[in-house]
Amino acid sequence: AYIYVRKGTEWSLQASLVGDSNDLDGFGYAGSVYADTAVVTSWHDDDQGKNAGAAHIFVRTGTSWVREAKLYASDAANADHFGRAVDLEGDTLAVNSMLDFNAAGVYAGNAYIFVRQDGSWVEQAKLEASDAEGADNFGVSLNINRNFLAVGALAADAPGGKDRGAAYIFRRKGCEWEQQARLEPDEANEFMYFGQDIALQGNIAIIGAPNDDDFGISTGSVYVYKRSSQ
Repeated sequence: AYIYVRKGTEWSLQASLVGDSNDLDGFGYAGSVYADTAVVTSWHDDDQGKNAGAAHIFVRTGTSWVREAKLYASDAANADHFGRAVDLEGDTLAVNSMLDFNAAGVYAGNAYIFVRQDGSWVEQAKLEASDAEGADNFGVSLNINRNFLAVGALAADAPGGKDRGAAYIFRRKGCEWEQQARLEPDEANEFMYFGQDIALQGNIAIIGAPNDDDFGISTGSVYVYKRSSQ
């Protein structure tokens, strides 16, 4: 993973970050940066099981970047692929495990929240959809904004809409996270993959549906939602 910094209108390479240098770890699959902290995932990492996955935290001092921590899911298992999506804001980190097998079924998916406390990273929560089902791919996309987290589940079903997709909004109160909303388009089209990508800022959520057919086969669309209350 490469870190570039801007000076004026010029960008220059500041650092090249490396993981554990193990074959097929897939270091660099996903990343996020906030201020002087960066996270880079290795979704095929085998430390906790074959392809269980891991997330590496790097911090900058001056112009040098040093690895601060290597994080795993508390219940890591083979083929979880922890780290296919990640987002970092301040001292809060969200990492997905989209292919996790859990009580809801194969590939239902989870999202893990980690927080930094006194220089150490601890898992604060493990999140899943309230209506989770197998193959939903919950966690395919993640975005944190303050005490809110938006999570995409591109293959979530709805009446009349197999694999239409959905997005979930979670809110943190203290150290607890609760699901506040489930977002989905009005159309009952199948295979829209609503939730493939997601962005959250303030009261606005933007959700992509790359297979939406409203304007032609798989022309795609973007949905914008506004939160009207806290």
